[in-house]
Amino acid sequence: MGTSVILFDLIFKPGQVMDKIATYRPVIRAILIIMFASYLSLLTNLLTSPAPIRGIFLPALFGLSTAFFRIVLVLIFSLFLFLVSKIFKGQGNFLGLLSALGFVHVVFIFMPIVELIGIFQGPFEFISLWMKTAIYLWFLFLVVLAIRESQDFNSGRAVISFVLTLLIILLLGASISFSLLFMIF
Repeated sequence: MGTSVILFDLIFKPGQVMDKIATYRPVIRAILIIMFASYLSLLTNLLTSPAPIRGIFLPALFGLSTAFFRIVLVLIFSLFLFLVSKIFKGQGNFLGLLSALGFVHVVFIFMPIVELIGIFQGPFEFISLWMKTAIYLWFLFLVVLAIRESQDFNSGRAVISFVLTLLIILLLGASISFSLLFMIF
């Protein structure tokens, strides 16, 4: 199954595509989509920022670190989500979940267009805000759908797994932050 077909079907038939992604596990393509979305985000920020960074080396290095950081975050989130889903008797495997969560980042390909609309003053800022909200809601919908299809869950279990994973990561991050704070003082 070609990547362009997957991306097109992800827009119009997301449930069927997530099931195929979880089955075939195209991890490398999922990581490339995450990297591409990161670079598009960086390019948009460079074009829309009031004082753009000059030169080519620093933005390229920043884009590489941003893409690497996003991939690491998706890996960590996928790992915790996989462990939580096993508590709820999830039937899928880690690579299927990771692939599905990577392909979910395809929605951020539309974000540069929305950011460029938001540059203009007046009603365009409001339209841009609503479009960003729609993209993030679509992203959350696709994440829950990815969990549901890759772990053979119903929608309720998928939402509970997602929320529980977020709570675990937030609590873990807060405890690490507080422990580092108390180590400094």
